[in-house]
Amino acid sequence: MSAQWMVGIAFVVLAGCLAATFLSIALDARVESWDGIYKRAGLIRRWWFRGLLTIGVVTFAISMTWLPYQFARSAQLTGTPVAVNVKAQQFGWTLDPNCLPSDKPIQFNVTSIDVNHGFAIYDEAGNIVGQTQAMPQFTNVLLIALSKPGTYTIHCTELCGVGHSFMKQTFTVGGCGSSAGGCGSSCA
Repeated sequence: MSAQWMVGIAFVVLAGCLAATFLSIALDARVESWDGIYKRAGLIRRWWFRGLLTIGVVTFAISMTWLPYQFARSAQLTGTPVAVNVKAQQFGWTLDPNCLPSDKPIQFNVTSIDVNHGFAIYDEAGNIVGQTQAMPQFTNVLLIALSKPGTYTIHCTELCGVGHSFMKQTFTVGGCGSSAGGCGSSCA
């Protein structure tokens, strides 16, 4: 079951509990005194808050390992990453190198020489596999593993001017040159 389905089911269950609580209080308001309802509602609110706080803290703690923060990624990926220097400018990308091995982690060092750009990597099926910002006078690091050989496309996801829609670049992972999973001189 996907994470989206689990979140959806959790939302429906929690919303149902909240609706049942309000319905119970509303029905009891017809026959119970105001003071009794007020005290019970206060007690329910306190427990509801504690429950939501507990769920929120546990969810946050568990999801920290899924987030693409550099410290989490570097702990998950083994080996020395291949450094790729990326420069953005209106309306193109410069990658050095642009052919990468498929069996090593890759560290994209992304910067811009003019305005902010969104650096997004898409696989051959059009799915986004990594994203960061390209900013002037600052280098963002995107540490990622691209184990599936093929041609990947970089698109700008930050509106950067009139040529924004044409700002794309491709690079190859694996299958280049003579070395297995590496890049030889034939991949440019």
